[in-house]
This record gives sequence, C-alpha cells and structure tokens, in this order.
Amino acid sequence: MLKTLFLATVAVAMPAAATVSVTFDDLINSGPFLVVSNPYTSPQGVVFTNDSPNAEALIAWGSSDSANADPGGATLVNNYSFTSTTISGPSRFTLTAIDFADPFAGAVGGDILLRFLFTDSTTADLTLSLSGDAGLTRFTLGIGNLSAVTYTPLTTRGPWVQVDNVVLDDVVFGGVVPEPASWALMIAGFGLVGAAARRRVVVA
Repeated sequence: MLKTLFLATVAVAMPAAATVSVTFDDLINSGPFLVVSNPYTSPQGVVFTNDSPNAEALIAWGSSDSANADPGGATLVNNYSFTSTTISGPSRFTLTAIDFADPFAGAVGGDILLRFLFTDSTTADLTLSLSGDAGLTRFTLGIGNLSAVTYTPLTTRGPWVQVDNVVLDDVVFGGVVPEPASWALMIAGFGLVGAAARRRVVVA
C-alpha cells in the first residue's frame, strides 16, 4: 500500500512530456502587418525572443498580404536586419520540424543559422538553406534534449526570415523528465523502499 501510494505521488510530481505545434494563428490580422510583443509567448507557452532592442522587433504579416507565406494564417517575422530569435520556454524539448520562408514569401533562397543549446549546456550549430521556391520550406530535424534554439538569417533578403509551424516533441515545462536508464534506477529504488516498508510493518 505504501509503495503504491509513493509511486502515485512521484508520478504526479514528475512533469509530463507533450507535443506542441506553434502556428502563430493567434497573430492573424487584417492589416498589412501586426507588431508582436517581444518576447512573444505562444498560447502553448513557447517563447520567441528577438535580440533587437527596437520596439517593433517582431511582426506578423497580414493574412491577405502577399508577403505572408501562410495565406489566411500568420507567420512570425524578424523586423530588423542581422538579428537573432531564440525559441525557449520549456525546460526540455525536441525540435521536430520548423518552416522558414523568404521574408516576402518570394522564390528567393538564403541560409539560416540554427544554434542549439542542449540541457547539459553544450551547443551545436546547423545551417539550413531555403529551397528557393516561393512560400514555406519545411525542415524536419528531430534534435532532442534542447533547452533553447536560436535562429539567425545569414544570406536571406534583409537578412530577414519568417517562421511558421514550429513542432516540438517531448516538451517539458518546469522540470526535466528522467532518461529511461534513470527511470529504471528510480523504479528499482522505489521497489526496495516498498519492500523495506513492508518488512517494518510486519516486524512491528
């Protein structure tokens, strides 16, 4: 009984991993563009912070604007050249996929630098290249154990870039989910604690 109660308490205390898809559709607007707060926090709790000190550092194109790579929807755009935007919020996540586009949704290519910050504080860089087709280019990555990702347009027009459909898996807010090996050790330990508790009860 004690072991069952202890395990139930631990299960409640441990944060659950989830999947999050940020579409920016909460930013849909009918104007030429919408100035977005910086940092911008999505309804799912994912934070996008641009390093520009300017008040209009982030914008979303209007739903019918020809520059919008997601017609009828919305994308997030850095409004100043040579700036970086950091994706954060969860304490751990996997960047499964992300869409980038030319800032004006044109058939123009360019490179974007991604810098990954892992939960162990190490970093790694990856350069993505737009396809050169009009609209969004989908990048499937599947890079896990991240605490933040920073993207910086390098050779796109501006350089600016618009982003959409950010898919995060294994998302954890407010804590870190143990690795499988750690779970195994924890469960074994819980079993020993429960067995010891039973013996004490029997002896008493």
